[in-house]
Amino acid sequence: MKRSFLPVYMLTAAVLTASPFFCRPSSAQEEKKETPAQIEFSLDISGQTLPRPKIFAPSIDLSGRGGDFDPSRPQSAAGDEPFRRWSEEIGFPGYYRLQFDLWETAQLKDNSEEREKQTAYYRGIIDKICSSGGTVIMTFFGTPAGMGNVLDKRSQLLDAQEFRKLVKKYIREFRNDKVWFEVWSAPDLDDFFLGSTQDYLLLYRSVAEAVKEVENEDKVQVYLGGPGTSWWYQNPEGNTVAAPEKSLIYELIRYCSRYGLPLDFITWHAYSTDPFAEQYNTAYNKLPVDLIREWLSYFNLSKDTPLIIDEWNYDNGLNLPQERSERGNIAASYIPARLKGMQSCGVDGQIYYCLEDFHSNKKHVTRNIGAFWFDSRGKGGPKAAYSVFRMLQSLGDNFYQLPPPAAGKGDVGMLAGRDGQRVNVLVYNYVNPEAARDMLSRSVGSLNAAERKILLRMIKDGTYGRLLSRQTDVQSLWGVTKRLRSLLADAVARNDEIEKKKSSVQPLRITLKNIKGNYLTRKYVVDFSCVKDCVFSPAQERTVSCSGTLEETAELPAYSVMLFSFEPKPAEPPAAPAAEQDGQPKPAESPVAPETQPVQEKKNVS
Repeated sequence: MKRSFLPVYMLTAAVLTASPFFCRPSSAQEEKKETPAQIEFSLDISGQTLPRPKIFAPSIDLSGRGGDFDPSRPQSAAGDEPFRRWSEEIGFPGYYRLQFDLWETAQLKDNSEEREKQTAYYRGIIDKICSSGGTVIMTFFGTPAGMGNVLDKRSQLLDAQEFRKLVKKYIREFRNDKVWFEVWSAPDLDDFFLGSTQDYLLLYRSVAEAVKEVENEDKVQVYLGGPGTSWWYQNPEGNTVAAPEKSLIYELIRYCSRYGLPLDFITWHAYSTDPFAEQYNTAYNKLPVDLIREWLSYFNLSKDTPLIIDEWNYDNGLNLPQERSERGNIAASYIPARLKGMQSCGVDGQIYYCLEDFHSNKKHVTRNIGAFWFDSRGKGGPKAAYSVFRMLQSLGDNFYQLPPPAAGKGDVGMLAGRDGQRVNVLVYNYVNPEAARDMLSRSVGSLNAAERKILLRMIKDGTYGRLLSRQTDVQSLWGVTKRLRSLLADAVARNDEIEKKKSSVQPLRITLKNIKGNYLTRKYVVDFSCVKDCVFSPAQERTVSCSGTLEETAELPAYSVMLFSFEPKPAEPPAAPAAEQDGQPKPAESPVAPETQPVQEKKNVS
């Protein structure tokens, strides 16, 4: 039996989430709010810019809804309206994931008209994205009936040759220089694949052989990758971060090297509340991304192979968290923080999951995970997350170089870009509500077996919850090692800090240097005041005159994002003097009025 989709390195975290005492200090311990010290950002607008890093290009999985009355339409595809709005208001500068359900498509094999309509749908989406400069990742999943060991779309292959022929047809149909093919989604989870690691490798090989045939016959290059596991270290048998060499990613790298199979990109998923989810040392004293690149190099594959997190979102373990709906500004503010975290640890690309919420479908799947919401009547609209993606796109195609945030620190961050002459600055304030939990779970690997056993017992019996709420003092604990006591003390201190920050407002000052002339400044805001159906328009707009330096100050509440736009105003042309033409009479000079004294108000004298 495969293990939970939750990251196993956060085994402690799963127990912490279930604890009724976790992260909830008693009201008696609440302290008077203090105003944080002002944070200052400085930007020289004449400084060098570089092309926008791919990690910051708005990218999204085009799934949603989970059902459609039209059988020719992919049942997992989002509605037409969200796609239209994304296309018109953001465009396609990044990666866009299309999930291709082979099981579902096979149901149309006897209906050529419906099958052709479905093919045309996929082709239309692909052409739209690729012609706009984007890259499509088409994910093959769903074992067709008759090709698996059991009559189940999650089944391992029974007839690999027939499967290869089928996939080859679709690769040839949708092939494009900007279309990459991914083999399966979350094959480590029983909900998506029932086979073992070896079964997945055989599945991948079938697709890889189809790719090589198309390349040889059509004299083209086809991009193929995977495995799209639920976390970078996972495998179908269930694994922990303590043994990354057992991961499906490692096995796939080794397998492709041994058999000469293409592996053009590597993917995995990462649902979390932690912006720095990949920034921790593994058992090999390396960050996950660095370890994967070392594996590629060791097995004579390119260490520059793109590493892409092709499913991610704010996720605290609940299926319908309020942070993605009624308090959607929390998940929205997570987006820029998460992207900066990915950049700082070397991830090459990302795909947010997904375009639209899931519900009212045959499978009864309900998840408020989309950038757009909709109800049972089909009515819907954008969430706060969508506004943040519009902000990211508004930064422009050229980015200023800014230092990356320190791991686990820097709740407030900044991105800056240039779009023509317009300078754009995005600032965010995201406070990880589970920061104490994440800090503790990352450190579990440094504890010995006895210490881990004590820690888990403390979590289960409520001791850990009482520590966080200050009902129990760390120093009063009996039978605890110095190392574990220190770790618990750090977690308590971190929790205290987070609880204060969650309701705080962060003063900040942005200073632009080498800015001269008249500028039109605009400020856009995403915060608790509007979490869905918000109009994307400036909350503030004014004209300023600059002579070298411009300062903007703001109060940035926790879980908010602001975009400042500074656009030069063209100089107004001077008024042209009245032309005098020869031969034309000149206006008579007006007589000079006699000098007069201004009228003075009479004062009443009593």
